[in-house]
Amino acid sequence: MPSQLLTAATSTFESLALLFADVPASDAQRAAPLTHAVRVRFTGPFGGALDVAVSDDVAVALAANMLGHPPDAVAADARLRQDALGEVGNVVCGNVLPLVGGREAVFHLAAPAPLPPDALAGVLAAARDTATLGLEGGRAVLAFHVDPVAPATPSHPEPATAPLSPTQ
Repeated sequence: MPSQLLTAATSTFESLALLFADVPASDAQRAAPLTHAVRVRFTGPFGGALDVAVSDDVAVALAANMLGHPPDAVAADARLRQDALGEVGNVVCGNVLPLVGGREAVFHLAAPAPLPPDALAGVLAAARDTATLGLEGGRAVLAFHVDPVAPATPSHPEPATAPLSPTQ
């Protein structure tokens, strides 16, 4: 059974960007270097972040399909690629949070922030869930993080806890 992150990511890339996922990714797709990444932080019943990193050909196809620009124009404009990736990050995060936190939970998403792609390797191990999609000739890697819950102190009541298992 696919994870909730994989489900949300696959449907978002397919419906928003018309990029159809290969799961599992091929060896060639997994070898494509990650060149663009964003982080979308969220707060609510629990806090955390969603990181999305993609290879260059995926970033170009993503922006070209979403914005209706020719791939050559998108390849020449890093801002367009970053903006499109940020929008995908927002939508994936908005789609996965109700699956994890429940439909009634209210979350607030921060604006997507650029993330150095090389920083993603260090955060993957700490992620609650990860997903890799083969897209075009490259890949997308997503990491869902839940912030640790601080212990209660006399001056601070017991904090809301993040769910230990996803809500169905």
